[in-house]
Amino acid sequence: MGEWKRMGEGLEKFIDKYPESNLVPQARLKLANSFFQQGNYSKARENYTWVTKISEEGELSVEAQYRIGDCWFNEAAGEKDYEKAVEKYNKAVVEYLRVVHLYPQFEEWKVKAQLQTGKSYEVMGKKNEAKNTYQKILEDKSLKEKWIKEVEKRLEELK
Repeated sequence: MGEWKRMGEGLEKFIDKYPESNLVPQARLKLANSFFQQGNYSKARENYTWVTKISEEGELSVEAQYRIGDCWFNEAAGEKDYEKAVEKYNKAVVEYLRVVHLYPQFEEWKVKAQLQTGKSYEVMGKKNEAKNTYQKILEDKSLKEKWIKEVEKRLEELK
């Protein structure tokens, strides 16, 4: 944990010292990852959101968008209050679906986001939504074998 904190501090110094650098978006993504690893999901989300606004439709942006969903997912997993957990899982679903709809050209991220959407539904007890999500993934004929196996495994576990 201390390593992530030190890394984050170094990245914050870099961002403060060189705010106009073209490396700031990558630094912000790494800073967000640092906050994420420390369990500070709100600060991570804040930085991921910044990256999505600055990087627009690039690889950094799609990764940041996906990670926003991860923040909500992990926050929900640690939530003691059931209603709040469901609310956060629903927010995760919204963020993962943004990856699917806003960045369809990034196939790997799209499939990962669809999988996480299905997992979010599973955790909320929405088995039909989870199954539908997984079956929709399998409709993609260009899907790599590793994704097919993962999706089939998830579907099998839902039986």
